[in-house]
Amino acid sequence: MNRISTTTPDKPGVPEEIQARWQRILDLLARILNVTAAAIMKADPPQIEVFLSSTTEGNPFRRGDRLKLVV
Repeated sequence: MNRISTTTPDKPGVPEEIQARWQRILDLLARILNVTAAAIMKADPPQIEVFLSSTTEGNPFRRGDRLKLVV
């Protein structure tokens, strides 16, 4: 897996093994709930970034995509 999080002294990155577990959970949730996408987003105002996204067919979100945060 590619690491998208950058480590900084105050915010360490999420370990690869944890990301892999979260990925399996997202894929399972999307399948169980029968939805196109399941994602974990990182808030980075004024944007949000897709941290992890399910690998389901038709999912428009890809890891690292940045979207405008609407408040």
